[in-house]
Amino acid sequence: MSAYYYFLFIRFIFLSWEARTKASIIHESINKMAYALTNNSLNLCRARLKEVKEVEHHKETLAEDKIVYHEQGHAVRELGPSTSIPNPFTR
Repeated sequence: MSAYYYFLFIRFIFLSWEARTKASIIHESINKMAYALTNNSLNLCRARLKEVKEVEHHKETLAEDKIVYHEQGHAVRELGPSTSIPNPFTR
């Protein structure tokens, strides 16, 4: 009878080792998925911030160009809706 209990004990140890191995594989897979999701989210945020910085840079450049244009003596006139499309009914 003691050999039977020994066999059950060995089988229990093997099954618990196998369960721990599978649990660690699942744990690693979940960690990898969480890492990938976090990394993708951060990359998207970084790309959006880069776009915002580029827009800000372009706005600064346009403002500098406008200042230089004024310094050269040119007049800048904002166009309104009446100057952009001629009205066919006015003569």
